[in-house]
Amino acid sequence: MKILLINPPNYHIAKSSSGWDMEIDNIGLYPPVGLMYIASYLRQNTGYEVRILDTLIDKLSYEEIGEYAKEYSPDLIGVTSFTLTFYDVMETVRAARKSCPKAHICVGGPHTFYWGDETIMKPEIDSVLLGEAEISFTQLAQALDKGKDVRKVKGILVRDGGQVFRNGAAEIQENLDELPFPAFDLLPFRKYYSINSKEASVGVIFSSRGCPFQCTYCDKITLKYRSRSVESILEEIQLYYGEGIREFLFFDDLFNINSQRVIDVSEGIIRRGFKIRWSFRGRVDQVTDEMVAAAKKAGCTLISFGVEDCTDEGLKMINKAITTDQVLRSVNIVKKHGLETSTNWIIGLPRHRSEKDIIELLEFAKKVDSTYAEFTILVPYYGTRIYLEGIKKGVLKEGVWEDFVRNPKPDFLLPMWEESFSRQKLSELYHKCYTGYYWRPKYILKSLLRLRGSAEFYKKIRAAFKLLGVMTIKKVK
Repeated sequence: MKILLINPPNYHIAKSSSGWDMEIDNIGLYPPVGLMYIASYLRQNTGYEVRILDTLIDKLSYEEIGEYAKEYSPDLIGVTSFTLTFYDVMETVRAARKSCPKAHICVGGPHTFYWGDETIMKPEIDSVLLGEAEISFTQLAQALDKGKDVRKVKGILVRDGGQVFRNGAAEIQENLDELPFPAFDLLPFRKYYSINSKEASVGVIFSSRGCPFQCTYCDKITLKYRSRSVESILEEIQLYYGEGIREFLFFDDLFNINSQRVIDVSEGIIRRGFKIRWSFRGRVDQVTDEMVAAAKKAGCTLISFGVEDCTDEGLKMINKAITTDQVLRSVNIVKKHGLETSTNWIIGLPRHRSEKDIIELLEFAKKVDSTYAEFTILVPYYGTRIYLEGIKKGVLKEGVWEDFVRNPKPDFLLPMWEESFSRQKLSELYHKCYTGYYWRPKYILKSLLRLRGSAEFYKKIRAAFKLLGVMTIKKVK
């Protein structure tokens, strides 16, 4: 059996602002790790031939995707899906179906958690998988290969006489150490990068899954937190290290579930003798001097924090479970040890009633003075507590998400919390936050002094021009 796993394009990604957006590829290009895990699990448990097509690498058109699929002629095609790029997902599926009319096409990914029923009703799609799919996709492949009923696969959705047949919840891997490492050899991994990285290419690692916290704006699909062992993490680093990769991004939702975990990983890196640079995303309430010192000694160069708002009242309203004092304290600890920091902020929250509230957020972000700051406009994603609150208050129009999923259109404008600001005003404030933060003379001087090498210089200059709004919008194919 031949299997093709596809990461679709993002030419028509849904937008939050009107007229100005920080595009994904200005921040970085990261590998489809979910597909890499599925590929490695398939190779470990079957003898099937597997390929991964990451269309984002070479900016493939839908026609080129179809040509690739036709040439490879797979028996099973798996397409990962995100709601924000669902138009591109469906165009990819249609291109694959036209080129491979006899192939079984399965769609999975975060999108299907809420929209499985709507997705399986698309005639071009044969099945939908819910949740983590290493086990279920492998079972689907084996069922197809042996001519068995695919409806016995846990977590699958198929059409049955105009209705949706659903076989419960998918199995999840409780012990992440039992999963094989992602199949990075199936992709040109040296082409992936991050704007915050010093090297031209980076290795991306997920050392855990899930998050036990319940922020009101977050649309994560599982609360169950599972962590890999330190030795498993180190072995994956070793694989990349053997290929010459010396910079790593830990992409966990929450790497520092506690400070001791970071210390243990750091000591393991030192024990193995890895000479690497690495960064992670974490929470400010789990930062200690000992943790940062250990991470610095092991080569950690940057820690990212989700802050979101600038007052304790605002943080409490979104159930962030942190305080502004913790933000200032933790960022200062990281700075003291000479590491870079990155912070995330949300504008347009229900607490933001006037432009003054947004300016207050920007001024607090400047006070925190992290090395990098990322601002986003609040998107009330379907199923989140903020979404449900907005529907109840009449701030959000019911049915917007449903209409888009049932009939996806290009360049969909995401629903906004427009109780106090219009979409246009939020867009202007969004731009103002970015330019206000990054175009400070003191910040520019400090940034220039930090630059090392032509690759980093190019990435930063490209993003800087984007902030000015003078870069052309990428061509849609």
